[in-house]
Amino acid sequence: SMSKQRNLYHDGFEAYFEQTQTRGRISRSSMTKAPELSYEEFNRYNRFLDLICTDPINSLNELYEFQFSQWLFELREGFNLVFYGIGSKRKLLFSFVQDFLLPLDPHSKCIVVNGYNTEFNLRMLMREIWRVCFHKSLPTARETREACNFTHLEFMKPRNRNKRLYILLHNIDGESLRNDDLQYMLSQLVIIRQVSMICSADNLNTPLFWDASVISNFNFIWHNTSTFHSYSTEVSFKDPLSIGRSDELLGSRGARYVLSSLTGNAKSLYKNLILQQLERIDTYIGNDTKLLDNRGNIKGSLKTCVFLRDFYELCVTEFIISNDISFRTILGEFVEHKMCNLTRDTSGTEVLYISFTINEMEKLL
Repeated sequence: SMSKQRNLYHDGFEAYFEQTQTRGRISRSSMTKAPELSYEEFNRYNRFLDLICTDPINSLNELYEFQFSQWLFELREGFNLVFYGIGSKRKLLFSFVQDFLLPLDPHSKCIVVNGYNTEFNLRMLMREIWRVCFHKSLPTARETREACNFTHLEFMKPRNRNKRLYILLHNIDGESLRNDDLQYMLSQLVIIRQVSMICSADNLNTPLFWDASVISNFNFIWHNTSTFHSYSTEVSFKDPLSIGRSDELLGSRGARYVLSSLTGNAKSLYKNLILQQLERIDTYIGNDTKLLDNRGNIKGSLKTCVFLRDFYELCVTEFIISNDISFRTILGEFVEHKMCNLTRDTSGTEVLYISFTINEMEKLL
């Protein structure tokens, strides 16, 4: 055979490895067969990671602090800064801005943007810029691009030419910022002479968002600042165990994780919604023996929905919320995380229901 003929032309160690090599076995296992990780285990491993190599990690982060003056020099020369590497850079960048940058430039303003927050949008940033820098509201604009133009023009006015604004953007590659138009408008903001941006990037493919024009506008200097700190804050805005399965329902276990990071009022509101849902399901079951035997597996649905207006009045009565805006804001969080469904029935009335089983809902109480 050809392999035997080929071996004849090898001497020494090459012949040995050629003759003894075997074809590697390819595993037929997949990650779907891996055991599921519970949230308790996830949190325990996270806490354990914080205890590993603490002295070397602290020494490394102290070395970055010696670079603060260099970073300030680069900002004053008209560059923007982007920090990449392994580990969360929140604490490092916040320390740079709060403890070093602002004390040396006390007349400047700084806006902190959490790009990992899925609720963030550019219009929110524009409104904050107008409030902080110009002490007035953002003019009504039909499009975000138009709002960006208004901001340019306002900074060009003589009374605003000495203003200085720093935008500290955590995760320029966050989920809410993964949009070509949004990245372009962000780059348009930072070409304003008085505006500088300090941001972090954690995705290897981040530069693929940008074409030559956007890269030129950003005018970035890149710094590798691997902190090896936990991403616990960043992932708190998304169920970490559902990553890679974003199209699936969050599930009751995921709901428990989300609830652990919410305010007391939000928890109380969801608890009341569960109680109302259970009451509707029990009313629907009645004395039906077949349904009673399978009670634990029955899910909330349109047949057992809760009327939105009735539920709102209940929450106001129990002093959980005080107005419709805060009520819908909290409810929006639950809908966003697929912890409940907000829809309309056949008559057009707004209704709510939780698509978990009774057993799952009772475990959340």
